[in-house]
Amino acid sequence: MVLTVESHHPPADNPAPQSPLLRVADLRVELGRTLAVDGVSFSVNPGEMVGIIGPNGSGKTTTLRAVSGLIEPESGSVELSGVQLDKFDARAKAKKIAYLPQSSGHGMSFTAMEIALMGRYPHLGRFQVEGENDRKVALDALKRTGVEEFADRQLGDMSGGERQRVLIARSLAQEPELLLLDEPTASLDLKHQIELMALVHAEAAAGMGTVVVLHDVSLAARHCDRLVLLDRGKLIADGTPAEVLTADNLARVFEVEATIEIDELNGRPYVRLIGPVRQSNDHKK
Repeated sequence: MVLTVESHHPPADNPAPQSPLLRVADLRVELGRTLAVDGVSFSVNPGEMVGIIGPNGSGKTTTLRAVSGLIEPESGSVELSGVQLDKFDARAKAKKIAYLPQSSGHGMSFTAMEIALMGRYPHLGRFQVEGENDRKVALDALKRTGVEEFADRQLGDMSGGERQRVLIARSLAQEPELLLLDEPTASLDLKHQIELMALVHAEAAAGMGTVVVLHDVSLAARHCDRLVLLDRGKLIADGTPAEVLTADNLARVFEVEATIEIDELNGRPYVRLIGPVRQSNDHKK
C-alpha cells in the first residue's frame, strides 16, 4: 500500500489564525536525580505534524510521556486546547490524546479488530460493552490504515509494518484530538517506514495534531511540518525542517558533518552525511 500525501498548509493570502491545540511551556522533568527535560517549550496546531528529533538521551521520549500525562513534570505546563492537562481525568484525557509508545509487543493473540476496539474503551461506561457504532469506528480505523483485510487475523501473525498500522488504527479509534507516536518506524524496512509516515501525515492533514519522535532526520524532514530539536534535555531549535536541519545544528547536536540538499521531488531538505565532526586534536600525531 502506497499512500500519497497532499499539502495541508493554509493559503498564503490571509491565512486563518489558529490557536494551538497543544502548548508546552518551560517543561522540566526529572528522572531520578537527572534533569531529563530542561525548560522545553513548543506548540502544535490542529492539522500539524511536529517531529521531535535529537540524539539518544536528549529527552525526546520523556518529553512525549510528559505531554501524554504519563509523567508529572517538576515545573512548566502542558495545555490542550487552552486547558491544563492535569485538569482532565484519565478518561477525558484518553478521549483527547492517543499515545503509542516504542514498545507495543503485547497482545499478540488479539485480532486486529480486537486491538482496534481497545481504542473505544475511553468512550464506554464502566460496565458497557462495545456497540455497533464502536465496531464501525474501529473498522473505519482499520480501513484508513489499510489493514481491514486482517480484521480477524491475530497480531502475532502479521509483519512488523502490518502490526504498526493496526496499533495506529487503535489510536485512531480513540478519535483523539492529539496523536503522540514514539519511534513508530523503529524496526521497519524502508518501504514500511515511508508508508507509515505517509499514513500518519495524512491523518494529521485531516485535522489531527500529531507529535512523532524520530531518529531518522531525513525521514522527519520529508514528512513533518515542523521539527523540534532537543539535546541533553534542552530545546536547540524549533521551526520548519529547513530552519532546523542546518549543518551547524547537526554538527553541534549530532556531532556529524553534513551537507543539506533540497529534494527536487518534494522541495524538502535532505541530509547527506559526510562523517563525524573532526575533533580539534585530530591533527596531532
